[in-house]
Amino acid sequence: MAFASPARDFNDKPLDLDQLIIHRSSTYYMRARGAMASAGISDGDILVIDKSLEPRHGDIAVCRVEGGLELRRLKMADGVVELLTDNLPLPVKKLSDDTAIWGVVSIVIKKLR
Repeated sequence: MAFASPARDFNDKPLDLDQLIIHRSSTYYMRARGAMASAGISDGDILVIDKSLEPRHGDIAVCRVEGGLELRRLKMADGVVELLTDNLPLPVKKLSDDTAIWGVVSIVIKKLR
């Protein structure tokens, strides 16, 4: 005797993650190394970064800081952009010649187990 699947009432067209991407030519993926708890980002999460988005106050961005890439929260006030971090030993950086915003994190994909 066969039993009906309880999921049959929830059948929908297949999920296509590419449909969530608005600017495909300027979007890339990277895996988080380390965590940013204030943004709900854990080590190993997959980050979807859109280089075409205009950075705004409060955004999480991938930034070039001292030659490396880091996740930073953007604080924008009075024409100054500060790059904040949850990692206490790392200092707050201001956007300058030795720093750059590479793209804004638009989606975080988490593995729960």
